[in-house]
Amino acid sequence: MIRQITLAAGLTLAFMTLGCDEYQPPKVTFRDVDLVNVNADGMTIDFHIEIYNPNPVAAPLQQADYTLRIGNVQILRGRARPPGTLPANGTLQISLPVSLTWQNVLSAEETIRHQGGDIPYTFDGTLTFDVHQLRLDQPARLEMHYSGTLPIRQVLRDPSLLLRSPALRRLAQIVLDQVFNRPTQSRPAPPPQP
Repeated sequence: MIRQITLAAGLTLAFMTLGCDEYQPPKVTFRDVDLVNVNADGMTIDFHIEIYNPNPVAAPLQQADYTLRIGNVQILRGRARPPGTLPANGTLQISLPVSLTWQNVLSAEETIRHQGGDIPYTFDGTLTFDVHQLRLDQPARLEMHYSGTLPIRQVLRDPSLLLRSPALRRLAQIVLDQVFNRPTQSRPAPPPQP
């Protein structure tokens, strides 16, 4: 699903400093979100992002800071340095891989318990651009937001993953308890395997 995102005021100031009378805020679009790697430790999600700059000034991308939340629980905070420069009057496409462990996912156990399967999440981030050529003291920042769903039911269909990951087995127990309306909290933990 394609989603448009709004810009922070930093780039507006940068272009106004250059004297661009016809400034138009760049647009960020999430082009695609792929689940690229699932294993016994966790999963990697690739966020494919396109940034369109309708203005006559280019800006190198410095970094991307992001958080991933399930419900009100922040399960991951990260930073990446995707390569690229936002071209003047052009488009920059980046891929932002975000890896999370099953332990990260389990930190939102209470929210997962109420979902009973695939889990909605939110991704919030900031792209930081180097605008030193504009003689600004601080880099320009572009805010972005995306909402999606972690396909947990699909992951739980792989018995080899369940056999190798205690955290994923715990996640499966929470999902099944919700599906069958069983109280998860009162169940004892399984005994350790020899």
